[in-house]
Amino acid sequence: MPKRKPYIYFARDLQVSVFPQYLIIDLWNVGYTEYRGMLAGIGMANREKVLEYFIKPAEWKRFQQFHQKCVEQDRSYMIKKASRAFQAVRRLNEFSERQIWKKDLSRLSNAKLTEIYKRFVELDTPCYAYGNVIFALEFGEGAYFSPRVRKILEKRAPARFKEYYGVLAGMPKKTVFYQQSLDLLEISYRVCKHKTLLRLFTRASPQEIVAELRKHHPRILREFQRQQRAYHWLFHSWEGPVMTVEDFILSAKDILKKGNVVAKLREKRHELEKLQKAQERIMRELHFVPYERWLLKMAQFAMWFQPYRKARQFKSCWHLGKYFTEVGKRLHISADQVRYLAHDEVVKALRSGKADADEINRRRKLFIYYYRGRKRTILSGSDAQHFIDDSIDVPKVKKLSTMHGMPAWHGVARGKVRIVNSLQQATHFAKGEILVSYATNPLLVPAMRQAGAILTEEGGMTCHAAIMARELNVPCVVGIHGIVEMFKDGDRVAVDAAKGIVKRIT
Repeated sequence: MPKRKPYIYFARDLQVSVFPQYLIIDLWNVGYTEYRGMLAGIGMANREKVLEYFIKPAEWKRFQQFHQKCVEQDRSYMIKKASRAFQAVRRLNEFSERQIWKKDLSRLSNAKLTEIYKRFVELDTPCYAYGNVIFALEFGEGAYFSPRVRKILEKRAPARFKEYYGVLAGMPKKTVFYQQSLDLLEISYRVCKHKTLLRLFTRASPQEIVAELRKHHPRILREFQRQQRAYHWLFHSWEGPVMTVEDFILSAKDILKKGNVVAKLREKRHELEKLQKAQERIMRELHFVPYERWLLKMAQFAMWFQPYRKARQFKSCWHLGKYFTEVGKRLHISADQVRYLAHDEVVKALRSGKADADEINRRRKLFIYYYRGRKRTILSGSDAQHFIDDSIDVPKVKKLSTMHGMPAWHGVARGKVRIVNSLQQATHFAKGEILVSYATNPLLVPAMRQAGAILTEEGGMTCHAAIMARELNVPCVVGIHGIVEMFKDGDRVAVDAAKGIVKRIT
């Protein structure tokens, strides 16, 4: 009888910087006791920046149940954790801007750089410590709030369940992504009112548009420059790159190409107000009692909180890129290589003036980071592969003609599949294709804007794909187990996102 493997993969991400993942694994294994939380033996496997978290199944279930019990004992539990996360992120942003972004790091000693790094890690840790509580409460099959809302709708309005759930799943509160989208629509509206500008944006490249705006329309150029200053870090993720003025102009070109800018702007301005009224109408119609309204409010808050917290942390990650570049110069390695060093290894390298480039390069291909009890273990190369083969249970995916997942945003679509699990794969994405991924992140937003539908293997109502699909009005189904293995580029599928169904078209 084959030996039972103790671990399973429970979450994936792509194009991930390793730096914060070390912090997360340390936190879940040994650090959570400082935050009156529960430890969980989570590890990570990173293969060329596709990251997979693994854990013993019973531990993940126990971790989620611990926080669910806290919610049941204190209904303000999640809000309290989120409040602490807000404070932590604010302190992190202030520190990274003041001590990294505005400093000439080349003039600082290695000892001072070490001090800055330790302080950054110290400030970043509570952002994840409190933020991950909200993640645990609304992730996957063990989510707490949104499944309870679904059950209420299934029981009281079975015939209109999908429709009502799609409305109630919308966020009635402004997000930074909503504001950026609205601001860009406002600029696009000003462009479309001017025939010469509209012709320019229709025919010219972003670089040509910048040159022309600088000569003849400096006011419009300043609008795009303001957009870039305000939101360049928003799609940075952990490593970037940041958005340029040309990138925002390219987004505006896409808006103008689709047309109906005036109608879209009017709709966007009143979108949240209309959504709030529609949600209130449904709750009154279905006689939501205070407890049920609270469940919905918490589910919506989690959807709003996750992108807010991550986007603010990404801003500090953008600042930290400057730090890694300086450290890389001193250690004679790249900034990307520095990110593969664990926190204590960065400190040791700055002390000695050197880093093990060979080990770093092995980690860039494949490595494992986990704890045996309270002892940290790092495996790379063949040792990492042996660990995966011997210890992580990867269930085989059955070939199916129809797959089911969780509806994240309604709509139907037909088209060719494009697997996108890296930035390189995203560069080949064509308008109208069906984007299939383990999980999305801000770096994939340009491709997501072009997608006919978005399908992900991971996630729930608070995942990046679900949130951005609602912002972009793109049909989306999440939590489709095995979909990345099920399809290949070019396969044709039909998506009914309201029902959470994906069918292969032969």
